[in-house]
Amino acid sequence: MIGQYALQDNLGSRSQLLFCALSAGLLGGLVVVATRLASFKQDYAPASVMYVLAAALLLIPAAALGFGTLGSLTFIIIVSFAGLHYQAKDSNWLLVSTITVLIPLFDALFGFGIDSRRFSVAVGAALIWNIGVSLATRQALVRWLVVGCLLITPFAIGGGGLGIHWGAAGYAGGYLLVMLSCIAARAIARGKLLLSAKVPIAGYYAEASQAYVTGYTLAGIIALAVSLADAHSQLVTTLTLGVIALSVIGVAKIERNNQLLALLPLVMQGVLFSGLRPDVNDSNALGLTAIISVLAAAAAYAIVPLVASASGSLAARSTRLISVATAYIGPLLVLAPAQPSLLLPLSLFMAGLLTFDYNRLARQPVKELSLGVCLASIQWLVLLMGYTNIHIHTHMIALYLAGFAVWRSALKDSIASQNYIRALFFVVTIPLILQSLSGVSGGFYGLMLIGEQVGFMIVGASFGQRFLLR
Repeated sequence: MIGQYALQDNLGSRSQLLFCALSAGLLGGLVVVATRLASFKQDYAPASVMYVLAAALLLIPAAALGFGTLGSLTFIIIVSFAGLHYQAKDSNWLLVSTITVLIPLFDALFGFGIDSRRFSVAVGAALIWNIGVSLATRQALVRWLVVGCLLITPFAIGGGGLGIHWGAAGYAGGYLLVMLSCIAARAIARGKLLLSAKVPIAGYYAEASQAYVTGYTLAGIIALAVSLADAHSQLVTTLTLGVIALSVIGVAKIERNNQLLALLPLVMQGVLFSGLRPDVNDSNALGLTAIISVLAAAAAYAIVPLVASASGSLAARSTRLISVATAYIGPLLVLAPAQPSLLLPLSLFMAGLLTFDYNRLARQPVKELSLGVCLASIQWLVLLMGYTNIHIHTHMIALYLAGFAVWRSALKDSIASQNYIRALFFVVTIPLILQSLSGVSGGFYGLMLIGEQVGFMIVGASFGQRFLLR
């Protein structure tokens, strides 16, 4: 049949179709005979291969005669494959049919484009057939084909082939539906929905349906990316992220993996910033957004672990760690071009408290570093209020070190307590020495230095700190 194309007077497409149909019919009949008669059983495998090849050749002239002919013959062929599956109890026929049903789809895609009705019909037919085969066989290959068809379904619906022309919001909604469909399919594959006693336990293993995991992940990412291109993306993207947040909770239950809930703090921040979208040149709006962002992180820190399971679980700890990390998104708004608001240091102070609570069972140095964030926020606030004198800041640090010295002393850690007192002494004394030697108000700072040294001697004599008496 292929060689006759070299002839000057070759056969027309209809004649080729007739000859190919005749050979395919004969070979199909041979396969049926081989399944029924024991004497022909050895001919089943070669006859099956020949029939598949003949069916493939049949579709070549069918494609030349038009999409209608190709689609009709494809339908006849896949139905015959399904019949042979029923006759021979051989699932390979269904697997071949899932590939065959894609041929009209590619013909419509490359021949007419995604805005053609033929493409929409071909995608719908391929999706329905592959879903049916997937339910019948639960084969991984078929599930991947189902996911592939689902991912192009929004183009089949909203690309114009059905007279519907979607914008960015339409495609975002379409891919959210694809995401939810893949989640539902994963739930069925994991036995969370429509549990059947006829399905082997191995069929419900997590590795058996990874295609749906890829499907709902890709669909969610595409929906979010497309929503950003909409003219009303503030609303569309916020709603999209809201659906994704709710989906994360459902997926965590389906996958039996509560660690996925650690994604919720990140998604919550996305919802917040998408909904608020503060002006980067408005310091008040940025400050208020920073406070709300830290409050959202604190809410996720407190609430999401309760949903995950017991507070000591790995999922709860992971969620709290991500929540603490997201608490610093608000203070990072200082990088915006607007003049920093006084609310930004407050947001950093709140983030420091959240960090301290997370590390409250950690080693003592880690807890002290956590409170160091709070000190930095206070220093930042004082600086924004216009107090730039270095001695104000060094004495604030001294109070911080003194508090730690007392804390270490209460813990019977005398060595660390003395180290903090030494650090306190140097932090306060060295800047005062340098300032007293300068020509600017040197006398005033010299008197301050003398007064503080007397104070250090009194403290040293009272608490037995010989270092301060030397």
